[in-house]
Amino acid sequence: MVDSILTDSTSYIRVIHELKNKDSYGDAWIITLLICIITIIANLYISGRQIRNSRINLNKEIDSKIDEIKKNKLADFRQAWIDELRNLISEMLAIHQLTGELLRNRVYEFDIYDLLQKTIKIQYKIEMMLNSNEEKSRLLIEEIRLLNARNILDKNEHDDEKYSKSIDTILDLSKSIFKTEWERIKRLE
Repeated sequence: MVDSILTDSTSYIRVIHELKNKDSYGDAWIITLLICIITIIANLYISGRQIRNSRINLNKEIDSKIDEIKKNKLADFRQAWIDELRNLISEMLAIHQLTGELLRNRVYEFDIYDLLQKTIKIQYKIEMMLNSNEEKSRLLIEEIRLLNARNILDKNEHDDEKYSKSIDTILDLSKSIFKTEWERIKRLE
């Protein structure tokens, strides 16, 4: 665009020189010179506005792409969080199921305390992943604590009904939390 302005300017200057050299036109070359100057200024002004508008549009497009990338990355992190929490909860419940079977059948070949210690470690990981200010998360944390406490305190007896109810509550709360998070992910995309 700037090249075309310079080319136009050069051709205007050539016309002015020709008019100036021919005496028959008199002062017409001054008018032509003014028209050339006005045209050059107008072209520069229009070019400047076009460049500015192009920059504005480009910045908007860049901002839009950055927002899209952020949303996609956030959705990926949320999905990874859901997967990790799901794995921890299922692992903890499987260990509780195993320890319940071992206690019920009075099988003491395994170190049950190692398994219980692992469930407590998982409990703390889960607690750090959840927001205790959210009602469902708070209830899930409480139910996991209760299940772990029962398993530790009831080491010689295992009440299947209490454990089943607690496990069902944990599963229901977990599913509800996963659904809420999945809806958040969908809103991001």
